[in-house]
Amino acid sequence: QSDPYSHQEALRYAREAAEALPEDVSIQLTYLYIAFENGELEAANALVSHLLELDPSSSLAHYISARALMMEGDWTEAKNALNKAEEFGWPVEETEYWKTVIEIEKALESGAMGTLKKASQKLIEIAPDDAVGYYYLGIAELELKQWQEAHDSLLQAQTLNSSLIEDENVNYLINLAQFNAALDNDDLALMTEAYENMRALKPNEQSTRAAKASLNSYESPRDSTFLENGLITLVYVVAAWIAGIVVLVVFGSLLSRLTLTAATSKKHQ
Repeated sequence: QSDPYSHQEALRYAREAAEALPEDVSIQLTYLYIAFENGELEAANALVSHLLELDPSSSLAHYISARALMMEGDWTEAKNALNKAEEFGWPVEETEYWKTVIEIEKALESGAMGTLKKASQKLIEIAPDDAVGYYYLGIAELELKQWQEAHDSLLQAQTLNSSLIEDENVNYLINLAQFNAALDNDDLALMTEAYENMRALKPNEQSTRAAKASLNSYESPRDSTFLENGLITLVYVVAAWIAGIVVLVVFGSLLSRLTLTAATSKKHQ
Protein backbone atom coordinates (compact mmCIF):
# COMPACT_ATOMS: atom_id res chain seq x y z
CA GLN A 1 0.00 0.00 0.00
CA SER A 2 1.37 3.41 -0.95
CA ASP A 3 2.34 5.84 1.79
CA PRO A 4 0.69 9.27 1.35
CA TYR A 5 3.54 10.87 3.26
CA SER A 6 6.12 9.50 0.84
CA HIS A 7 4.07 10.91 -2.06
CA GLN A 8 3.99 14.32 -0.41
CA GLU A 9 7.73 14.18 0.30
CA ALA A 10 8.44 13.25 -3.32
CA LEU A 11 6.27 16.14 -4.44
CA ARG A 12 8.07 18.56 -2.10
CA TYR A 13 11.55 17.45 -3.20
CA ALA A 14 10.57 17.59 -6.88
CA ARG A 15 9.13 21.08 -6.41
CA GLU A 16 12.25 22.32 -4.65
CA ALA A 17 14.49 20.88 -7.38
CA ALA A 18 12.33 22.39 -10.11
CA GLU A 19 12.39 25.80 -8.44
CA ALA A 20 16.17 25.61 -8.03
CA LEU A 21 16.79 24.55 -11.65
CA PRO A 22 13.95 26.03 -13.72
CA GLU A 23 15.76 25.49 -17.04
CA ASP A 24 16.56 21.81 -16.48
CA VAL A 25 14.08 19.93 -18.69
CA SER A 26 14.65 16.54 -17.04
CA ILE A 27 13.96 17.90 -13.55
CA GLN A 28 10.92 19.83 -14.76
CA LEU A 29 9.55 16.67 -16.39
CA THR A 30 10.03 14.73 -13.15
CA TYR A 31 8.16 17.41 -11.19
CA LEU A 32 5.41 17.46 -13.83
CA TYR A 33 4.88 13.71 -13.58
CA ILE A 34 4.84 13.69 -9.77
CA ALA A 35 2.53 16.71 -9.59
CA PHE A 36 0.05 15.14 -11.98
CA GLU A 37 0.21 11.76 -10.25
CA ASN A 38 -0.64 13.48 -6.95
CA GLY A 39 -3.60 15.34 -8.42
CA GLU A 40 -1.93 18.75 -8.38
CA LEU A 41 -3.64 19.81 -11.62
CA GLU A 42 -3.04 23.55 -11.22
CA ALA A 43 0.69 22.98 -10.74
CA ALA A 44 0.74 20.44 -13.58
CA ASN A 45 -0.93 22.87 -15.99
CA ALA A 46 1.53 25.62 -15.11
CA LEU A 47 4.43 23.20 -15.55
CA VAL A 48 3.16 22.07 -18.95
CA SER A 49 3.20 25.64 -20.21
CA HIS A 50 6.71 26.18 -18.84
CA LEU A 51 8.00 22.88 -20.22
CA LEU A 52 6.61 23.47 -23.68
CA GLU A 53 8.46 26.80 -23.73
CA LEU A 54 11.66 24.93 -22.86
CA ASP A 55 10.99 21.98 -25.15
CA PRO A 56 7.97 22.20 -27.51
CA SER A 57 8.59 18.62 -28.63
CA SER A 58 8.19 17.06 -25.17
CA SER A 59 5.74 14.20 -25.70
CA LEU A 60 5.32 13.74 -21.94
CA ALA A 61 4.30 17.37 -21.49
CA HIS A 62 1.71 17.11 -24.27
CA TYR A 63 0.44 13.80 -22.90
CA ILE A 64 -0.04 15.03 -19.34
CA SER A 65 -1.57 18.21 -20.69
CA ALA A 66 -4.13 16.04 -22.47
CA ARG A 67 -4.88 14.05 -19.33
CA ALA A 68 -5.33 17.20 -17.25
CA LEU A 69 -7.62 18.69 -19.91
CA MET A 70 -9.71 15.52 -19.86
CA MET A 71 -10.18 15.86 -16.12
CA GLU A 72 -11.48 19.37 -16.79
CA GLY A 73 -13.84 18.08 -19.49
CA ASP A 74 -12.17 20.00 -22.31
CA TRP A 75 -12.41 17.21 -24.88
CA THR A 76 -11.36 19.22 -27.95
CA GLU A 77 -8.15 20.58 -26.47
CA ALA A 78 -7.41 17.22 -24.84
CA LYS A 79 -7.60 15.48 -28.21
CA ASN A 80 -5.36 18.14 -29.76
CA ALA A 81 -2.80 17.58 -27.00
CA LEU A 82 -2.95 13.81 -27.55
CA ASN A 83 -2.29 14.34 -31.25
CA LYS A 84 0.74 16.43 -30.34
CA ALA A 85 2.00 13.82 -27.90
CA GLU A 86 1.67 11.18 -30.60
CA GLU A 87 3.42 13.40 -33.14
CA PHE A 88 6.42 13.71 -30.82
CA GLY A 89 6.70 10.02 -30.03
CA TRP A 90 4.26 9.09 -27.30
CA PRO A 91 3.08 5.45 -27.75
CA VAL A 92 0.16 5.30 -30.17
CA GLU A 93 -1.63 2.64 -28.11
CA GLU A 94 -1.84 5.10 -25.20
CA THR A 95 -3.00 8.08 -27.25
CA GLU A 96 -5.59 5.97 -29.10
CA TYR A 97 -6.90 4.64 -25.80
CA TRP A 98 -7.51 8.13 -24.44
CA LYS A 99 -8.89 9.47 -27.72
CA THR A 100 -11.47 6.69 -27.56
CA VAL A 101 -12.27 7.53 -23.94
CA ILE A 102 -12.94 11.08 -25.16
CA GLU A 103 -15.37 9.68 -27.76
CA ILE A 104 -17.12 7.79 -24.96
CA GLU A 105 -17.38 10.85 -22.73
CA LYS A 106 -18.78 12.97 -25.57
CA ALA A 107 -21.33 10.28 -26.41
CA LEU A 108 -22.42 10.12 -22.76
CA GLU A 109 -22.84 13.88 -22.64
CA SER A 110 -24.92 13.95 -25.82
CA GLY A 111 -26.91 10.81 -25.06
CA ALA A 112 -25.85 9.21 -28.35
CA MET A 113 -26.09 5.58 -27.28
CA GLY A 114 -25.27 4.16 -30.70
CA THR A 115 -22.06 6.17 -30.74
CA LEU A 116 -21.33 5.12 -27.16
CA LYS A 117 -21.66 1.47 -28.13
CA LYS A 118 -19.32 1.82 -31.11
CA ALA A 119 -16.73 3.75 -29.08
CA SER A 120 -16.90 1.19 -26.28
CA GLN A 121 -16.36 -1.65 -28.75
CA LYS A 122 -13.39 0.25 -30.17
CA LEU A 123 -11.94 0.64 -26.66
CA ILE A 124 -12.30 -3.11 -26.12
CA GLU A 125 -10.33 -3.73 -29.33
CA ILE A 126 -7.57 -1.41 -28.08
CA ALA A 127 -7.51 -2.75 -24.51
CA PRO A 128 -9.33 -6.11 -24.34
CA ASP A 129 -8.23 -6.75 -20.75
CA ASP A 130 -9.54 -3.41 -19.47
CA ALA A 131 -12.92 -3.30 -17.72
CA VAL A 132 -13.75 0.24 -18.83
CA GLY A 133 -14.79 -0.63 -22.38
CA TYR A 134 -17.07 -3.44 -21.22
CA TYR A 135 -18.66 -1.25 -18.54
CA TYR A 136 -19.57 1.50 -20.98
CA LEU A 137 -20.68 -1.06 -23.55
CA GLY A 138 -23.06 -2.44 -20.94
CA ILE A 139 -24.47 1.02 -20.24
CA ALA A 140 -25.05 1.62 -23.97
CA GLU A 141 -26.73 -1.75 -24.38
CA LEU A 142 -29.01 -1.08 -21.41
CA GLU A 143 -30.17 2.16 -22.97
CA LEU A 144 -30.63 0.41 -26.33
CA LYS A 145 -32.78 -2.28 -24.66
CA GLN A 146 -30.26 -4.99 -25.55
CA TRP A 147 -30.79 -6.66 -22.23
CA GLN A 148 -28.87 -9.92 -22.54
CA GLU A 149 -25.90 -8.17 -24.16
CA ALA A 150 -25.88 -5.56 -21.38
CA HIS A 151 -25.96 -8.28 -18.74
CA ASP A 152 -23.03 -10.10 -20.34
CA SER A 153 -20.95 -6.93 -20.87
CA LEU A 154 -21.33 -5.79 -17.27
CA LEU A 155 -20.43 -9.26 -16.00
CA GLN A 156 -17.29 -9.14 -18.14
CA ALA A 157 -16.41 -5.75 -16.63
CA GLN A 158 -16.62 -7.35 -13.18
CA THR A 159 -14.45 -10.24 -14.34
CA LEU A 160 -11.75 -7.82 -15.48
CA ASN A 161 -11.97 -5.45 -12.50
CA SER A 162 -12.46 -7.20 -9.17
CA SER A 163 -13.35 -3.93 -7.44
CA LEU A 164 -16.65 -3.95 -9.36
CA ILE A 165 -17.69 -7.39 -8.09
CA GLU A 166 -18.93 -6.04 -4.77
CA ASP A 167 -20.21 -2.77 -6.21
CA GLU A 168 -23.89 -2.47 -5.37
CA ASN A 169 -24.72 -0.24 -8.32
CA VAL A 170 -23.06 -2.48 -10.91
CA ASN A 171 -24.77 -5.55 -9.47
CA TYR A 172 -28.11 -3.77 -9.58
CA LEU A 173 -27.61 -2.93 -13.26
CA ILE A 174 -26.69 -6.54 -14.01
CA ASN A 175 -29.88 -7.81 -12.40
CA LEU A 176 -31.93 -5.07 -14.03
CA ALA A 177 -30.67 -6.26 -17.42
CA GLN A 178 -31.30 -9.90 -16.47
CA PHE A 179 -34.87 -9.14 -15.40
CA ASN A 180 -35.68 -7.49 -18.72
CA ALA A 181 -34.00 -10.24 -20.73
CA ALA A 182 -36.06 -12.82 -18.83
CA LEU A 183 -39.19 -10.73 -19.38
CA ASP A 184 -38.56 -10.76 -23.13
CA ASN A 185 -38.11 -14.55 -23.01
CA ASP A 186 -41.09 -15.24 -20.70
CA ASP A 187 -38.75 -16.87 -18.20
CA LEU A 188 -40.62 -16.51 -14.94
CA ALA A 189 -38.00 -18.30 -12.84
CA LEU A 190 -35.20 -16.03 -14.03
CA MET A 191 -37.40 -12.95 -13.65
CA THR A 192 -38.06 -13.94 -10.06
CA GLU A 193 -34.39 -14.53 -9.33
CA ALA A 194 -33.38 -11.18 -10.82
CA TYR A 195 -36.16 -9.38 -8.95
CA GLU A 196 -35.09 -10.91 -5.63
CA ASN A 197 -31.55 -9.71 -6.24
CA MET A 198 -32.80 -6.22 -7.16
CA ARG A 199 -34.93 -6.14 -4.01
CA ALA A 200 -31.98 -7.17 -1.85
CA LEU A 201 -29.81 -4.44 -3.36
CA LYS A 202 -32.26 -1.54 -3.70
CA PRO A 203 -35.69 -2.39 -2.27
CA ASN A 204 -37.08 1.13 -2.66
CA GLU A 205 -35.90 1.80 -6.20
CA GLN A 206 -38.65 2.52 -8.72
CA SER A 207 -37.49 -0.19 -11.09
CA THR A 208 -37.54 -2.71 -8.24
CA ARG A 209 -41.15 -1.85 -7.50
CA ALA A 210 -42.02 -1.98 -11.19
CA ALA A 211 -40.41 -5.40 -11.47
CA LYS A 212 -42.49 -6.61 -8.52
CA ALA A 213 -45.67 -5.30 -10.17
CA SER A 214 -44.75 -7.15 -13.36
CA LEU A 215 -44.30 -10.38 -11.44
CA ASN A 216 -47.62 -9.95 -9.62
CA SER A 217 -49.50 -9.50 -12.87
CA TYR A 218 -47.45 -11.94 -14.93
CA GLU A 219 -49.97 -14.78 -14.84
CA SER A 220 -52.84 -12.39 -15.50
CA PRO A 221 -53.54 -10.92 -18.95
CA ARG A 222 -50.42 -8.86 -19.57
CA ASP A 223 -50.72 -5.11 -19.88
CA SER A 224 -48.18 -4.47 -22.62
CA THR A 225 -48.58 -0.70 -22.27
CA PHE A 226 -47.47 -0.91 -18.64
CA LEU A 227 -44.63 -3.27 -19.39
CA GLU A 228 -43.23 -1.23 -22.26
CA ASN A 229 -43.91 2.30 -21.07
CA GLY A 230 -43.81 1.83 -17.31
CA LEU A 231 -41.01 -0.57 -16.54
CA ILE A 232 -38.78 0.29 -19.47
CA THR A 233 -39.02 4.03 -18.87
CA LEU A 234 -37.99 3.45 -15.27
CA VAL A 235 -35.11 1.34 -16.46
CA TYR A 236 -33.78 4.30 -18.42
CA VAL A 237 -34.09 6.64 -15.46
CA VAL A 238 -32.33 4.29 -13.07
CA ALA A 239 -29.63 3.29 -15.56
CA ALA A 240 -28.76 6.91 -16.22
CA TRP A 241 -28.74 7.78 -12.50
CA ILE A 242 -26.58 4.81 -11.53
CA ALA A 243 -24.25 5.36 -14.48
CA GLY A 244 -23.35 8.78 -13.08
CA ILE A 245 -22.29 7.19 -9.80
CA VAL A 246 -20.43 4.20 -11.20
CA VAL A 247 -18.53 6.32 -13.70
CA LEU A 248 -16.66 7.76 -10.72
CA VAL A 249 -15.56 4.27 -9.71
CA VAL A 250 -14.55 3.29 -13.20
CA PHE A 251 -12.72 6.58 -13.82
CA GLY A 252 -10.54 5.69 -10.85
CA SER A 253 -9.34 2.66 -12.78
CA LEU A 254 -8.68 4.90 -15.78
CA LEU A 255 -6.30 7.00 -13.73
CA SER A 256 -4.34 3.91 -12.77
CA ARG A 257 -3.20 3.57 -16.39
CA LEU A 258 -0.72 6.39 -15.85
CA THR A 259 2.21 4.19 -14.73
CA LEU A 260 5.12 6.15 -16.09
CA THR A 261 8.52 5.73 -14.49
CA ALA A 262 11.41 8.15 -14.52
CA ALA A 263 12.96 6.05 -17.30
CA THR A 264 9.78 6.32 -19.33
CA SER A 265 9.75 10.05 -18.78
CA LYS A 266 13.26 10.38 -20.14
CA LYS A 267 12.54 8.06 -23.03
CA HIS A 268 9.59 10.11 -24.26
CA GLN A 269 10.60 13.61 -23.28
